Amino acid sequence: TLWTPTSVVSTPVSSQQPQISAAAPTAPPRTKTKATTTTTTATAARPPLPSHSHSHPTIQRSTRK
Repeated sequence: TLWTPTSVVSTPVSSQQPQISAAAPTAPPRTKTKATTTTTTATAARPPLPSHSHSHPTIQRSTRK
């Protein structure tokens, strides 16, 4: 059963490997931009966090204050 997922994973990895090699020069700057996007997403996800105050008792305490 493990052979099936391994072969499936190997297929996309092999297809992406040539693309990564070709985009190697463009990969470094793109990776930095992706990191910034991830940070922005995390910051953007922080506003909705208060809505999830039910899961975060700490936030509920600060909101009650």
